[in-house]
Amino acid sequence: MALQLCLNEVGGFRMDSFSERLKYQKMVYLMQLFGIDLGYRFEWYLRGPYCTELTADGFEIDKHRERMEEYVKDYELSNEAREKLARFRDMISRPPADGLSQESWLELLASVHYLAQIAYVKNPEDREYDRVSARLRGKKPWYKKEQIAQAWSLLKTYGLLKEGP
Repeated sequence: MALQLCLNEVGGFRMDSFSERLKYQKMVYLMQLFGIDLGYRFEWYLRGPYCTELTADGFEIDKHRERMEEYVKDYELSNEAREKLARFRDMISRPPADGLSQESWLELLASVHYLAQIAYVKNPEDREYDRVSARLRGKKPWYKKEQIAQAWSLLKTYGLLKEGP
């Protein structure tokens, strides 16, 4: 129910296509960074942070969409949750880096954050911009250096990264 309420607050979600499911995964990953802990834990996968349970829950909600929409009408988010989601919505409403679709931009934002803050690293220097950028380009060479820099900057602007270029 909390997942449905939060996603409704930021424009909803679909599970109809791979790109919609990718967007859904990255939105929830990023949403949780703003203090909306829905209990999902992510691991690195081919397209960045991924949570199997989140996918299963998304399909379950989608399967019973009408019933879920009716059920959540009796509930509302706290003012604190709404404020956090407003900050999240503000961040994701910013235009994507040049040449990127919305889902590719969300994938990049989530991937940069994951590699900089979550992924296991042996040395603290591996969390710095240059090393994160190099690791990301090794895993996802289609992202341009300028796009990665733009994602890093946006994440820093919202206080989601501790280190910086």
